[in-house]
Amino acid sequence: MAEGGPTYKSYLLRLWRQDAEDAPWRASLECITQEDRPRHFPDAESLIAFLLAELETSQSPPATGGLVDEGR
Repeated sequence: MAEGGPTYKSYLLRLWRQDAEDAPWRASLECITQEDRPRHFPDAESLIAFLLAELETSQSPPATGGLVDEGR
């Protein structure tokens, strides 16, 4: 493991609509690498904002702009 913690995060994402087809999508996100409780989001915009903030605050390698070739 690199100094400063893991260089990835894994999440279990759940999406659902309540009651009506035109209702907004709701979401829950659970980090499977930590013992945190699931986070709940009232809409897709809130979920995406959270994920973008996670990327900005994490200590991850520089973005490559595409898929990463892991030598497979």
